[in-house]
Amino acid sequence: MPELHLTTVIHAPISRVFDLTRCVSLHKRHFEHHNIVALNGKTSGILEIRDYTRWEGKAGGRKRQFIMDIAEMDKPNFYRDEMRKDFFESFQHEHYFRGIDNGTIVIDQIKYQLPHGIIGKMINKACAEKYIMQYLKERNNMIKEYAEGNNWRAILP
Repeated sequence: MPELHLTTVIHAPISRVFDLTRCVSLHKRHFEHHNIVALNGKTSGILEIRDYTRWEGKAGGRKRQFIMDIAEMDKPNFYRDEMRKDFFESFQHEHYFRGIDNGTIVIDQIKYQLPHGIIGKMINKACAEKYIMQYLKERNNMIKEYAEGNNWRAILP
C-alpha cells in the first residue's frame, strides 16, 4: 500500500489551522480548479467527527463521485478522513498538528490502494502518486495563505 508524507509549517495558531483544514468552503475553492463540486452531505461550515461530503468531478475521462468522511478526531491535534465510493480500494488521510512558538506544523500522511493489481501499481507509478502529492501541496499552500493572512476571517465562523 503506497504511503505519502508531507510536512508544512504554517505561521498561525494551531486552532485556526486545524479549522481551516476542515473548512468545506476552503475545500470547495480548491476543488474549483479541479472541476469538482460538492453535491450533498455537509456542504458548508467546518467538518466534525462523522460528517461527510459527497463530491463529483471528472477523472479518467468519466464523471465520478466520491465521499469523504471524518472517521476520527482529537481536536486540535489530529483527524483522519477516508474516501469511500471511488476508484481507490482504500484511501485514508491522517492530519497531525503540532503547535510551535511561531505557528503550527502540519503533517499529512496518506495511505491508499488502487484496484486492479499490477495495472493499479503501474497507474500509481505513472501518475497517481504525483497527482496526489501535487493536490496536497496546492491544498496546503492555500491553507497557509488563508491562515497567515486575513482571508481566514471571511470563511471561519
